[in-house]
Amino acid sequence: MLHLDGWRHCLFARAKDQWGFGLALGYLAIVAVPIGLLWSESRWVAPCVALTLAIVSRALGFMSNQTHSDAQWLLRQNEFFQGLGWPIDSATFAALQSKHSRLGSKARKRQAEEKGYYEELGSSSALALVKMLRESAWWSQRLATEASKSVGIVSGIVVLVAIAAVVSVARIEGSPVTPTLYALAVCLIVCLDTVLLALRYRYSAAAAKECFDQLRVLTNTDCADDDRVLATIADYQLRRESWPLIPDWFMKRHKRTLQNIWDQNLSLTIKQPRDADQG
Repeated sequence: MLHLDGWRHCLFARAKDQWGFGLALGYLAIVAVPIGLLWSESRWVAPCVALTLAIVSRALGFMSNQTHSDAQWLLRQNEFFQGLGWPIDSATFAALQSKHSRLGSKARKRQAEEKGYYEELGSSSALALVKMLRESAWWSQRLATEASKSVGIVSGIVVLVAIAAVVSVARIEGSPVTPTLYALAVCLIVCLDTVLLALRYRYSAAAAKECFDQLRVLTNTDCADDDRVLATIADYQLRRESWPLIPDWFMKRHKRTLQNIWDQNLSLTIKQPRDADQG
């Protein structure tokens, strides 16, 4: 038994944990700067600690990207299987299981709780897959829009706090200029990552809206042009892989409101994904 849904969920969960922990370490680097500059005897402790935390944060971000890529592959396989009836590439899946062998027991346990990422549509067809991806694009666009607003506010606060903390320390009489400037540079790099994250959410929301419009047009046609259908499907799936992850708690916070909008305005027969796995 492949346990495809269980593995998909576990990989997305691990990617989000790695990404979230890395983001937290980046913010911790900012907090470490004023604390180290104020209370450490050596003024170089703060920039060194902040730099170490920033490097670890980047490393976790890289690991998250790799895990996210594997999870997206599983999601595509699941969509092709449910929408088109294509068989799963069992050899690649076995290699992925070996790569993430520690998740095996969790994946089997999660599989018992899963009922499928999408509700079954009956027969497999290109139109069924288009409808599933149209649903995915709608949720991705709405969640990314809300995330861009929240992260934008957070990034503004983080930038102001970081600058104020370092500048206030730098004005203390006898404070060495060089380590303070190094600490400020590390803080600004972390702040820039937060600003870029907000911009990435904004871009992904616009891209998801564009994909949703394309998929909606296909659902209103006879889908006679198979090449066009497959090109649109591949375009969405590949673009989706580069979008930033959506935390589970953020999904749960907005789920009820978005569900009401989905039910009232779209009148679709597919239920929404239970997790914000597509990012």
